[in-house]
Amino acid sequence: MDPKHIKLLDQNQFRLVRDMAPDDVVDYLKGSIFLQHHADEIMKRPSSKEKNRELLILLKQRGEFAFEKFVEALKESGQTSLVEWLQPQQSHTEGNLGGQGQNGIQGRPGVHNSGVELRGDSAVHSRISHQGNIYIDSSDQ
Repeated sequence: MDPKHIKLLDQNQFRLVRDMAPDDVVDYLKGSIFLQHHADEIMKRPSSKEKNRELLILLKQRGEFAFEKFVEALKESGQTSLVEWLQPQQSHTEGNLGGQGQNGIQGRPGVHNSGVELRGDSAVHSRISHQGNIYIDSSDQ
């Protein structure tokens, strides 16, 4: 695996371990990136977090196309909010606004900008994340 991909996985390990649903990802990667014994090793872990840790360890050892296939697996399993964190052209850190959403408003990855409301000399931006969290930013101009 390319060192830049390993770095992206390492930078996002906490989020991937916490949020990833491993079963569909393993199913998608079985036969292309993972052999049956790799899948068995991952799936025998008792919790999703432990499965995710093992999946990431094995993934980093699986060759040059492993990262791209992993991203495909996340997309195919509907985990697109995690894919956004693995895009190398974007710098994502907790609490840092990254990427542009609808209406050209700066937003967090995985967050849909739902609109802007102008109030006098200030604007209120609201965004709704994939998890249903609502973020409201107000800025005085």
